Amino acid sequence: MISRSCAYYRSLLGMESTSNKTKVTISVSRAHQFNVQNLTELMFQAARREPR
Repeated sequence: MISRSCAYYRSLLGMESTSNKTKVTISVSRAHQFNVQNLTELMFQAARREPR
């Protein structure tokens, strides 16, 4: 995998719903950088149906 820029991910599972329908701000940890190691772990978790 080649990444030219930095990307991050965040699961919205379990987050509170909001009445704001236009913009929602969330915090994203630098530990959730989208890279080969984290993508591999996400794929294993999905295969085991584990929530992230």
